Amino acid sequence: MVKVPEFEELKSWDEVRGQFSQGAALLLGNGMSRSVWDRFEYPSLYETACNVSTRPLTPESQRLFQHVGGSNFEQVLALLIHADIVNGGLRIADGGKVQTARDNIRDALIDAVRWVHIPWTLMTQPNLDAIREELTKYITVYTTNYDLLPYWALMTGDGPDRFKDFFVNGSFEKWPTGNRIPIFYLHGALHLYTTPDYQTKKRAHADGENLLDQFDGSFENDNRPLFVSEGDWKGKLVSIHDSDYLTFAFESFKKWQGKLVVFGHGLDPAVDQHVVDALAPAVTRRAAIAVYPPNSTKELDKIRAGLRARFPAWDVTFFDQTTHPLGLPARKVVPPTPAAPTPAG
Repeated sequence: MVKVPEFEELKSWDEVRGQFSQGAALLLGNGMSRSVWDRFEYPSLYETACNVSTRPLTPESQRLFQHVGGSNFEQVLALLIHADIVNGGLRIADGGKVQTARDNIRDALIDAVRWVHIPWTLMTQPNLDAIREELTKYITVYTTNYDLLPYWALMTGDGPDRFKDFFVNGSFEKWPTGNRIPIFYLHGALHLYTTPDYQTKKRAHADGENLLDQFDGSFENDNRPLFVSEGDWKGKLVSIHDSDYLTFAFESFKKWQGKLVVFGHGLDPAVDQHVVDALAPAVTRRAAIAVYPPNSTKELDKIRAGLRARFPAWDVTFFDQTTHPLGLPARKVVPPTPAAPTPAG
């Protein structure tokens, strides 16, 4: 049985950082994004595509997701592309149903992503600089976030000279990091896409457009976006093993045995058992796990007990997420208030 103190206040990051100032890796989860933009707290991208999108998923598309048994867009889009190839090869006439479903799912996903994602124009340079500066304090960065916040931060200022994402001229390549800090997108990201021959590519911003505006380009020429946004952990693992880049990133994550700071990640076995399993083989590890302060001591103790039970051999310190540079109130971006309509007449 894991012994948990009856009461133990969360430490501040300032009390903890000294133990992790040298040689620690960072694991980021969706809590980092929610610290910046409230809409990242959406319950499900699939639900958003059904209910909020201006071009929502049709009942037919929703039935397809139910038949596949999940809500992973990447998997469903891949199946539709394969169905189109098979139908064409066997000269099966489907009345355009496959293409209609592909178009609807593409449009609903684009609208859902743009609804939940913070616009580039609202990310100030000081905010991007603060995020980037914090990430430079780690020897390696792993993230399960699919949004563009880490990429935006690392691609501004001196970020390109300090970080390495293993893409050269838009193509995935494994080559030594040198003195740069490697970053791994464990579940993919909005700026990554998969070609019909299963190569992973990175999209760069075009003149006058940011990557969020260019997201619909990830569907051109039978390409599909590479990000695993939801579904159960088994489905996520299937998507990881189907991708050369995601497999490479996840294998790197599994090999990390050193100190670890976890920020904004619940390590919930229900949705991320594969992440828990990748970390568990490290029998002994010093880790600092960020916790958003709950409403009661009882709830806090329950959170800590659950995490200690998952990693019983770890030397774990829990700290207040809102005291870390990535979770400070200064990171929060408030949407602008819509202008009042002009009175008629």
